[in-house]
Amino acid sequence: MFIHIGLQKTGTSYLQALLWDQQERLAADGVALVPGDRDDNDQLMLWISQRYLAGRDPESVETSLQRFRDEMEATTADQIIYSNESLADSPDVQIAALMEACGDRELHVVITARDLGRLIPSAWQQLIKSGSVTTYESFLTELSNVPENPAGTRWSNRHLPHLVHRWGRFVGNENVHLVTVPPSGSAPEVLLERFCKAIDIDPAPLRALEAPVANPGLGNVSTEVLRQVNAALPTELRKTRRTYGSVVKRYFANEVLAGFGEQGGPRLKIPTAHEGWVREVSAEHIAALAASGCRVIGDLDDLVPAAAAFADQEPPRPEQVSELAAAAIAELLTSRMKTRRARARAAKQAVAPAPEAIPGAQPAGPRDAAAAGPLGRLRRRLQRS
Repeated sequence: MFIHIGLQKTGTSYLQALLWDQQERLAADGVALVPGDRDDNDQLMLWISQRYLAGRDPESVETSLQRFRDEMEATTADQIIYSNESLADSPDVQIAALMEACGDRELHVVITARDLGRLIPSAWQQLIKSGSVTTYESFLTELSNVPENPAGTRWSNRHLPHLVHRWGRFVGNENVHLVTVPPSGSAPEVLLERFCKAIDIDPAPLRALEAPVANPGLGNVSTEVLRQVNAALPTELRKTRRTYGSVVKRYFANEVLAGFGEQGGPRLKIPTAHEGWVREVSAEHIAALAASGCRVIGDLDDLVPAAAAFADQEPPRPEQVSELAAAAIAELLTSRMKTRRARARAAKQAVAPAPEAIPGAQPAGPRDAAAAGPLGRLRRRLQRS
């Protein structure tokens, strides 16, 4: 069994979209996704990572581990995959419970890893897409203080040597597979082939599919608009995981804001003032991973940040933010008006069927059509007055 624990912003949305799309094809080849339902997949993650919030998340989260155990016992698949990018920083006691529920299968852990030069800006953007109002500079400053024990900090799900060590205690470091995300500009199939090599499946059925864009990135102006929207939203709504995720993240951010292209501003870079510690931490991680005994698929040099990752960018100007916010509001209103107009037309057609649809009715002639038009309605109003 292969447990893919992330990390977030390392191509996981792309990989998981392909796996779910080809779930039946994989099953025919003896490969099962367990849990076999997307909601169950997320609910198990909430339970294992201790993110479950009673009263806000479905009560069925509380029985997700037992359902997983039952599904594991029932499956006859030769190989099983559980992939969720939010598992990485789960507490040890919960990791142990997950491992126990897997039964007597040989267990492997897969970690997809991306260089910090690309990961850090994407991680902040993901934080904003999750309802945060933290500024980019505050996020960078917090990350620059790398603790000796990253548990409970911003590094808990990003410190690769720590994660290899923690999960390796349960499966052995030799059964931890580190898949490096290839450099910018590489074909998506490169990451897919590396991932498939890690989990020992044929990439051909997945390679034939069009690469999905499940979690598009935003420019710096778009991200600032979203951050300010978060600040204006009631805190209670920002914490409703399913509702916020559906309405704000997947609709407003990933569809509306992402659709503005260049108007949304350039992709974020890391300011040059932070380049020193980013490169230092990267070098430390690479050295520790090389000595860890984990299996590397790809190249540890992929974790060296490129020079292009660092630049001093002008922050979004207030007028850029307001113009994009107005355009986004206009897009929302346009969509709402089109929807209401379509509903009104559908309702009118349902209430007044065509004469041909009425038993015994004769097709409308020119005179009938005139009577049904604006002049006919005006004539009837005058007659009633």
